[in-house]
Amino acid sequence: MSPVISMTGQSFGFNKRKVSTATATVTSIYDSIGALATYMSGYMSEYRNSSFYSYSLDGDATYINDGGSDMYDGGNFTTPWLIAGTNYTSFANATASYPSRISYANTTQTLVDTSFRYASLGYGTSPDYRPLTVIGTRNTTGNPIGWQKGGNSGADGFGTLSSGFVYNGTTVNGFTTYAYIRQTYNASDPSHCDLYILLGSSNWDSSFGTISSFADPVANGGNGGYLFTSGAGVKNILAITTLLSKSGGTQVTNAECETVTTNITNRVKLYFGY
Repeated sequence: MSPVISMTGQSFGFNKRKVSTATATVTSIYDSIGALATYMSGYMSEYRNSSFYSYSLDGDATYINDGGSDMYDGGNFTTPWLIAGTNYTSFANATASYPSRISYANTTQTLVDTSFRYASLGYGTSPDYRPLTVIGTRNTTGNPIGWQKGGNSGADGFGTLSSGFVYNGTTVNGFTTYAYIRQTYNASDPSHCDLYILLGSSNWDSSFGTISSFADPVANGGNGGYLFTSGAGVKNILAITTLLSKSGGTQVTNAECETVTTNITNRVKLYFGY
């Protein structure tokens, strides 16, 4: 059975308002996804540290084929959690198995699944673009918001699984924060840690529903995982996912994931000016 963590709906009953910032005047997170991603991309060094592995972007703009040292064997596909509830976390190498995968090259606002808008923080072959990070949200109420990943982990069913909540409804830099990781480490290949984040704010009139998470066992050979919120009242949640790694199968620690999450939320806070 897939491990699913559920919580009662949480709502912030504040009215939306324009917020004047140094970078933009915004009315919603949905309208500012592209500009926020552009702003955040200027601070990539805050979302990694010198001990992280600089994996290779050796597939195309939608996935990593290997990553260097057999980090993946044609895996690492990223899709939003779709309105239809489509689960793309299974073990698979073929890009055709993930038809709704997003592109890390799309640094401008891009629409998926009728109402999910996302933007990447950048795609390229330079280590300056590590780690791969995307942000997204919906402009509708009552539809799921979050990210999922799937594909071949490259560890051939070996290694150790690390998974769980780094933050579970915790206030971080003023945001209600859920941060969840799914990681394979302790194999001969580089570790790969997918960090999923959901942010809510009273300034956005955010409302969470059920929080669902999943980490595919390493024995299945994949890197499947997800974190999303769903339910009738879900709205105005910012979903983020980023890929962290260390060489030689060394674990990306919870403390490092906390630091990355804190730094990301700080940049979101500074962008919006509250």
